Formats: sequence, C-alpha cells, structure tokens
Amino acid sequence: MGRRSRNDGDAWIAVELRMPRWAAWCAAGGLLLMGAAALGGVTVVAWAVAR
Repeated sequence: MGRRSRNDGDAWIAVELRMPRWAAWCAAGGLLLMGAAALGGVTVVAWAVAR
C-alpha cells in the first residue's frame, strides 16, 4: 500500500496561469469595470422601476 500524505483529506483545486504581470492587471481591471457596470445597470433599472 502507498503512503498517504497527512493532508490527503483536503481537496484543493490549484489553477496556475502563465501570463505576464500586465495581462493579469488588465484582466483584474476589466473584471472590476464589468462589475461596476453591472452594479450601475442594476441601480438604474431599480431606480426606473421605483419611479
């Protein structure tokens, strides 16, 4: 039988992406802008419905 590691019960999913640092910052900024736009859209719709 093979030896089991101590943390064998913990299930971790590790995703490693190989990309330049500027690409990671651009992706993070894009996600932030899309989140802000979605929040703004929800706010505008809620305001229009409430009127």
